[in-house]
Amino acid sequence: MTHRLPASPIEGLTAIELTSAHVPALARFFAANPAYFLAVQGEPARPDDAREEIEDTVPEGIPHTKKWVVGYAGADGEIAALANFVSDIFAPSVWNVSTFIVETARHGSGDARRLYDSLEAWARQSGARWLRLGVVIGNARAERFWASLGSPKRAPAVATRSAGRSTSCASCASRWRATRWPGI
Repeated sequence: MTHRLPASPIEGLTAIELTSAHVPALARFFAANPAYFLAVQGEPARPDDAREEIEDTVPEGIPHTKKWVVGYAGADGEIAALANFVSDIFAPSVWNVSTFIVETARHGSGDARRLYDSLEAWARQSGARWLRLGVVIGNARAERFWASLGSPKRAPAVATRSAGRSTSCASCASRWRATRWPGI
C-alpha cells in the first residue's frame, strides 16, 4: 500500500500536496476558474475559500485517517487542477472525494477524466476499496461528468458550508465495485 501522491497522467503537470504555503496559488486558480463556484455557490470564490479548502479539517467525531488536498501544478507553480480526498472516512478503506476542479481551459479536453482516473488508481493503491463523493445538485457539468464515469446517484443529503450556506448534494457510490475488484 502506498500513500505517495499519484503521478500526473498529463505532461507538464506534477501532483503536489497543497499546504498553507499554496493558498495564494490556489486563490489565483479559483479566481481564474470561477465556473465551479458559480455553479455551487452562485458567486465567485470568496477571499477565504482557498485557505478553507486547504486548512479546513474533517468535522470532529467523523473518523478518518487523513485529508488529502492534491493539486496539479505546471512548471511555473500555477495550479491547473485540484482534488480533495479524505481517506478511511467513517470506516477503513472508504475514501471520499469532496472537491474536484479542473481549470476551465481544460474542459472538454479529456484531461479531467485522465486526472480523475489517476487519482482513483492512487486511492485504490493506497487502500481504498470504496469511494464516495458528493455532487452538488444543479451543478450540471459535474453531474454529467460523474454520470459519464458510471457513478450512480444515491439519496440526497444536505451539507452546510461555512458562512451559513447550505448546499443540496447527491451522494454517489464508487464506480469500482465487485466487477472491478473481486471479493468486495
